[in-house]
Amino acid sequence: MAYFNIEQRTLNNSYLQYKSTVFIKKYGKILHLENKTFKKKVLATTYGKNRVTDLEANGLNTRHTCTIGKLIDIYINARDLFNKNGRTKRGYIKLLRNCEIARIYTNELKMKYLINLRSA
Repeated sequence: MAYFNIEQRTLNNSYLQYKSTVFIKKYGKILHLENKTFKKKVLATTYGKNRVTDLEANGLNTRHTCTIGKLIDIYINARDLFNKNGRTKRGYIKLLRNCEIARIYTNELKMKYLINLRSA
């Protein structure tokens, strides 16, 4: 179920801005979150309503998810990017390719995985 929320924010120069946040929740978990800031509340409300109806009609585009390992492989195969790194950095990137984090999908990546990787 998609819904939106409008938050009023005051800038340092005392101008008001309105942040429209669009959520999709399922089983109590947030699946999707996006926000955009506007100068007028009417614009923020219109954006929120239009985005919610669009997400409910078309759904989320989840076709572009892949594993972190697949992204690392794409980076390694882009020779003009990968070869600009030093030998040590290339070694660590290849080491990450064989770690547990390489099997995690991009849409499921959480901060706890990065913290566990750093402490290992």
